[in-house]
Amino acid sequence: MRRCRRFRAAECALQLRLPGLMGALAGNVARAVVDVSDSGMAALVSRRLDEFVLVRLKLTIGAYRETFELAAEVRRCAPSLGDGDLFRVGLRFVDPSAVFLACIRRLLFDRMRAPGPRPVRSA
Repeated sequence: MRRCRRFRAAECALQLRLPGLMGALAGNVARAVVDVSDSGMAALVSRRLDEFVLVRLKLTIGAYRETFELAAEVRRCAPSLGDGDLFRVGLRFVDPSAVFLACIRRLLFDRMRAPGPRPVRSA
């Protein structure tokens, strides 16, 4: 069971770059945000990423019109079923800022109180 609640991230945009020269050459490999929590996120990317590699990302949270620059560690990467040539990647945030954590926790709190779809709950 996950230790943090996640929410579907339709209102989030992501830029994810590989480290070093490959990052500069490949550009943004992110294609979509799947879900976000205060400890990490899942995303669809255009290429396979090695596990335990540190990546830099910019996550824009539409509800706050705020863009956060974060470091994250690739925890897993596998072909995404039903999404063509894309890969589903699990990322763990490394030392996220207090402001970022407050925004995510506020979104989760608001989602739990609002009628309609609930946050994603994974086993």
